[in-house]
Amino acid sequence: MTRHRWGISIVLCAALAAAPVFATERSRAAPPDTEEITRGEIETYARATSLVRSIRSELASRVQGVNNPQQVAMLVEAANSAMVWVVEEEGLSLERYNEISRAARANPELRSRIFEVMGEQR
Repeated sequence: MTRHRWGISIVLCAALAAAPVFATERSRAAPPDTEEITRGEIETYARATSLVRSIRSELASRVQGVNNPQQVAMLVEAANSAMVWVVEEEGLSLERYNEISRAARANPELRSRIFEVMGEQR
């Protein structure tokens, strides 16, 4: 039972470690005006977000059953690097990705547009 709790703790730590990858300066910066976010940026953001979600999902699967904290840390670090690479490869700076994320959290209409585009891209 102790081993099971340890495994759950590792998964939880890994998930929490991966989540704030894009949260730099989250609380300090105000979200951009949604009118400043173009349709093209929404499409790019939606593609990047879908890929980031896939990486996070893969990370969660890979850390299950891993009982070595160093190995989990390595997996998390690799996933974080992959998420940053994906965002930049899609054509957004990490800063702009974060700005759009903040705007989407603050604006249900923008969030809805992003989800709509994500649905179109499938």
